[in-house]
Amino acid sequence: DDRPEAGIDGTGGAGGKGSKPEIPSALSSLSDLSEPYNSDDEIPYFWDVHFSGESVAERYFAKCHGLVQAAEHGLRQPNYNEDRLEVFELKGRKYVNVDMSTKAGIERAKKLGLVPGVATDDNEAPDGEKGKPSAQSLADVVVGPSLHSVATVFSPSKKGRMFALFRHPVDRAVGMYYYLSTASWDPMYNPRLKDMNLAEYARSGSIEHNWVTRFLVNKPRGPLSKHDLALAKRIVRRKVLVGLYEDMDTSLARFQRYFGWDEEDGSDDERG
Repeated sequence: DDRPEAGIDGTGGAGGKGSKPEIPSALSSLSDLSEPYNSDDEIPYFWDVHFSGESVAERYFAKCHGLVQAAEHGLRQPNYNEDRLEVFELKGRKYVNVDMSTKAGIERAKKLGLVPGVATDDNEAPDGEKGKPSAQSLADVVVGPSLHSVATVFSPSKKGRMFALFRHPVDRAVGMYYYLSTASWDPMYNPRLKDMNLAEYARSGSIEHNWVTRFLVNKPRGPLSKHDLALAKRIVRRKVLVGLYEDMDTSLARFQRYFGWDEEDGSDDERG
């Protein structure tokens, strides 16, 4: 749908009535939904929106469909190999030994050729390999939160096909509060939240401020404008196959049909 998109005040955002924010060229390596999905030329990219069912989705990819994931678990490879991409098994799930949750990890994945069709950097490639496309991708699905950074591992000849689960922002914030106040094993754990009730948390500086919009428009700090909101909506409309946390089974089934994934034995027991 290419109709003009309204800002908060219905005027179409910062550019005036009827104007449309332009999607950054950095996201051109992520396919538009108007283009039919082609499994030969694209790799599914699951945008990890925290506290929106991402752990359920990742378990589903592995247990229901046996997909190899390039996610955040790569550093947990036994005898971790810094200089080579490999597939390893962790708790019955298969991963590539990359970390797609950090810029350094994404750069390493790009350098080592996670996605085929990306020419090897002549300054880093061994003799005989300079300028050659990388080999077949080891990953069936790429998973990561920083879409603008993750987009750099794809190329015009091997694009990412983006999909995500979305959750009502209030429910997501409540879920985050309860998790971060109790999950002492997680680096994001905040013991101060134990002394706050939910209303106090909502008024505190600990609560997130428009995480989804900020990651969509690549603006981690500073005030957000109506133009930012309009751009975020346009990116979702053009680039993201949407699933809903509140309707998880239907959403996961939609992803399965869209990408044509095969079912694994015992998959019904693993859907969260």
